[in-house]
Amino acid sequence: MEGSVLEISGSAVRLELPSELAAGSPVMVTGIDILLLGEVSGSIATAHGFEVAVVVSQSLTALSELDRLNRALLGMDSSREEKPEYSLKRR
Repeated sequence: MEGSVLEISGSAVRLELPSELAAGSPVMVTGIDILLLGEVSGSIATAHGFEVAVVVSQSLTALSELDRLNRALLGMDSSREEKPEYSLKRR
């Protein structure tokens, strides 16, 4: 499911999504250079869909640097890097 990040802090993220997610649902949010794991704490209807609050339990940043290191260690061609996709997945 695709959506927009409205606000992000160290322990929470607020998303705008096209459909509602139930409180307690585990989610994975991915984007350019970031991966967040967390749990939905609430969802409210808005004029554009749903505003969903997520409590973040784990976060990884600088993923492009990690990818470059992995490619270098494995001897892979770094000029053929794939562009990351944005997505929200239920875990």
